[in-house]
Amino acid sequence: MKYMAGRALSMQALALDGINTMADWEAVREDRRREFRANLSLTRVPEFESLRQRTMGEFTGEGYRMRRIGFEVLPNCWSSANIYYPDPMPASPAPGVLYVSGHARIGVQNYQYNAQMWARRSYVCMILDSIEQSDNPGEHHGFAVGREDLWISLGYTSAGGEVLNSLRALDLLEADPAVDPARLGVTGISGGGAQSFYVAAIDERVKAVSTIGGISAPFDAIGGRRLFAHCDCMYPQNLFGRDISDYAALIAPRATLFCFGDNDPLFHPQETSGLVERARKVFDLYGAGDKCRLLTASCGHENHPVFYEATQEWFDRHVAGDVRPFIEKNQAPELNESQTTVFNGAPPHPNYLQLLPSLMCPRGTLTLPQGMADWSAVREQAVEALPQPRAQAVEPTPVFVSAGEWGRRAQHRGELESMELWIETYLPSVDPKRFLLTVANAGEYAQHARAHIGRIMLHDAALFVLEPRIAGGDLPPRSLLESGPLGSKMNNIRSRMMQAMALTGQTPVTMTVHDIGAALDYLVKIEAFGKMERYLHGRGENAVAALHYAVRHPEIAGLILEDLPSTHADGAPVPGILNVCDIPEMLGLLAPRKVAVVNPGHGNWNWSTRAFERLGVSNNLLFCEEIHTAITHLF
Repeated sequence: MKYMAGRALSMQALALDGINTMADWEAVREDRRREFRANLSLTRVPEFESLRQRTMGEFTGEGYRMRRIGFEVLPNCWSSANIYYPDPMPASPAPGVLYVSGHARIGVQNYQYNAQMWARRSYVCMILDSIEQSDNPGEHHGFAVGREDLWISLGYTSAGGEVLNSLRALDLLEADPAVDPARLGVTGISGGGAQSFYVAAIDERVKAVSTIGGISAPFDAIGGRRLFAHCDCMYPQNLFGRDISDYAALIAPRATLFCFGDNDPLFHPQETSGLVERARKVFDLYGAGDKCRLLTASCGHENHPVFYEATQEWFDRHVAGDVRPFIEKNQAPELNESQTTVFNGAPPHPNYLQLLPSLMCPRGTLTLPQGMADWSAVREQAVEALPQPRAQAVEPTPVFVSAGEWGRRAQHRGELESMELWIETYLPSVDPKRFLLTVANAGEYAQHARAHIGRIMLHDAALFVLEPRIAGGDLPPRSLLESGPLGSKMNNIRSRMMQAMALTGQTPVTMTVHDIGAALDYLVKIEAFGKMERYLHGRGENAVAALHYAVRHPEIAGLILEDLPSTHADGAPVPGILNVCDIPEMLGLLAPRKVAVVNPGHGNWNWSTRAFERLGVSNNLLFCEEIHTAITHLF
């Protein structure tokens, strides 16, 4: 966790780096918005014209009329909301407020007092359930329920699912004849505070936002261990390795109010004030520093009366354009659950909301080659489409030093941002012409990986053992994730470690890919090793890392991939890889090199076998049960 905190602190130090003039900001602004949309899983969402909604009933209360609606997030993906109108209605269209619910069993029930207040102040307010609240069958707890591997590889985050839910609601609010589409604001607390911030950052229809106890920088989340208490929906993936203030600046020069309790256990006062100050740098470039405001109160994680009053004043000034009477918070709910419910326990059929991750992030496919003549072009196009390391997330190169040498054996120690890498080298009695680099797994040390290889090396090949950063016991191996109290605790540790990595733009696989490259770059500069043929060996998650490295580096002559899963959905997450292809296609991209897959995961390997067959090198791809057979195949 310390390493990820250090990475997050480095990102924070680089926030808005090089942005000193308006021209600097304008040059990168739209790229940053595209990045943030990618972080929120919004770049591959299917377009559709219909905005179907269903009125499911109405209710009239003092000073308001409420309409219960179901609406589509995507075709046949139904969500639910209540829309509160002033009663009586003003003569001209009213300003609109989108209230995004935080964590509660039923959002429209728990937060109804907000919508009722806005309607009584002559706003139209739409309050919506999250994708898992009320009768909505979605899910936004991927890390908490062990779905992080699939969601990361899909490029999905539940923060993005909730933002899409909010954007569709904003579409409906904007299209409502009772609403002035030029005067829209968005607010919410906790998860709703996060979503309101994200919506404002990517959608310029929002004229003002008040985010209450909902947003933090990666360093605050990781360094303060606050992500342990947060839900997935609070965090986008961080594919580009940036601080959240880089994206907060996208709201400028629109009015942005940040509200935090001084005693909120989910946020640190010093970190929240730092976030706002970093973002204000761009607001100042617009001459709008006063529109980026931090408001604190002596409270915990709550919508304190200070925030409640300030949000009303903020929206009057920046959304409605006039001053309206303040209304105090109604402590007791006016409507019971049966009066606010939309679907009454039975949402429309069919309803595919639970499939939102796959619908927002559809899986990609690769074209097979017809033969060797078109293979170079097909392969080059496929490799170009693979997710690439991002500029600001690129890691420094470790510094290796010789740590000891005993005859034909040597050790090399590398340091990378306070974490160690080890390489152990074992040379045969004759001068070798090739070497095999094997990678220690999570929970292992180099000696474990060396023992696994044992005495099976051929006499003329060198063995190099890499202990990457994820080895040595820092990240619990998946084999320890069993049932029972210990297994449950280990699973939670792994999930939170994975979440911290995602907040810094990394996964165990991408870290290990980097470490393999750093180790090879170091080794081949040693005169005795530089001219040797290079082979890779990995097991499980590290087999995937070796595969990903070799696909981009044709100088790798061959691979032994042990316990290789057949899909990233079963583990070894790589951000967004499933948008392009899966492990069988990656394996096929290694053709015509020699590859041995030992104990492959159950699945469909047709793409890889067909690729080798069409290139006339089917004998170069071997599926076998023992590593001895694999060694013989390669050497």
